[in-house]
Amino acid sequence: MKKLTYILLGLFVSMNSFAQEAAEAAAKTGAKETIEVTIAERMGLSETALFTLMMCITIVLLIILAVMISTLKNVLNFKINGGSDKLKMILVLVTLGFTGSLFGQDAAAGAETVVEKPPFIPFSDTAFWMVLLFDGILVGLIYYLAQVTNSFTKEYKSPVSGKKKKWNWNKAINDAVAIEEEYKIEMDHEYDGIRELDNNLPPWWKYSFYISIVWAVFYIGYYHVLGMGDLQIDEYKKEVADAKEKYKVSLDENTVTLLVDEGSLAGGQAIFDAKCAICHRTDLGGDIGPNLTDKYWLYGGDVKDVFRTIKYGATNGMQAWASELSPEKMQKVASYILSKQGSNPASPKEPQGDLYVPEGGDAPAENADAPAVQENVEVDTLTVINDTLNVEDNQ
Repeated sequence: MKKLTYILLGLFVSMNSFAQEAAEAAAKTGAKETIEVTIAERMGLSETALFTLMMCITIVLLIILAVMISTLKNVLNFKINGGSDKLKMILVLVTLGFTGSLFGQDAAAGAETVVEKPPFIPFSDTAFWMVLLFDGILVGLIYYLAQVTNSFTKEYKSPVSGKKKKWNWNKAINDAVAIEEEYKIEMDHEYDGIRELDNNLPPWWKYSFYISIVWAVFYIGYYHVLGMGDLQIDEYKKEVADAKEKYKVSLDENTVTLLVDEGSLAGGQAIFDAKCAICHRTDLGGDIGPNLTDKYWLYGGDVKDVFRTIKYGATNGMQAWASELSPEKMQKVASYILSKQGSNPASPKEPQGDLYVPEGGDAPAENADAPAVQENVEVDTLTVINDTLNVEDNQ
């Protein structure tokens, strides 16, 4: 198992070293190749992210291969040394042949490609296919070992009964010892007739722990060392910022603005004539509802106030239109209503509500005259009263 691990590790290191040397040689010669879209770009990943993904897959395959070898070790032990040496020799020959073919492919591809602005971890298409081919070889080795194991287990017979012993994958995965062989793993002490066995850790549990260690190394490197990923607090801040941006562009009574373009006003007029004219008349002079062309408002005369009144309705019997009109349509209606301020429709309804004065503005001149009219009326009334008293005195 150690020899096989060293061979695979040496193969992987030699592949990367040769690829780097070939790329440097090609860069010195100035040879270039135009690549429109790389594999990483097609996958929507950066070269560094794709490299990390492929390395994780390769490491998982190596761990599976190691687990397979460890699990099958007891099965291979009953074979003669010649059979084991034959298996190792096959693996060595396959590995050497695979290494030689990769050297030739890597040198040819590396001489043609130059990365002008390499990412943090360059990972070209050639390197991708090399790693993918390497992973395929690992899968083939795993499959080959499984086939060899099956052939070995078919020949295995129990020394007691002389019958073929059925292979139990559950025992192999958990590295369990048969009951009749538990004496081999008994410890030197017992208590109250209870014996303690020195069982091995289940391979699946042990190698899962190893995988978690490898994953932790990649996690720390990706998030904490290289800073390529966002930590939880950073992700939270970004989500909050995105939510605020979406809220800014959302349309409600707090963010609505006045529209002045003809298209929006025409759309608002069409909606008003269909939905609102029955109570306010088509000229907005007011009927059941109040006059919308003067400067007196029951619920506020700003675009936000008008939008809110349209959306939620009013206490005087006006319905809420939020369920029938979209925010965009309500904005158009509110803008159309405000565009008709001072239009002086025929026989308008008397003013209702309070005089609306925009923030930072003064009351209109026509409204300032209203108290003077009342004062003149009072003066005329007093004059009539005085004249009446004088007439009575003369009589």
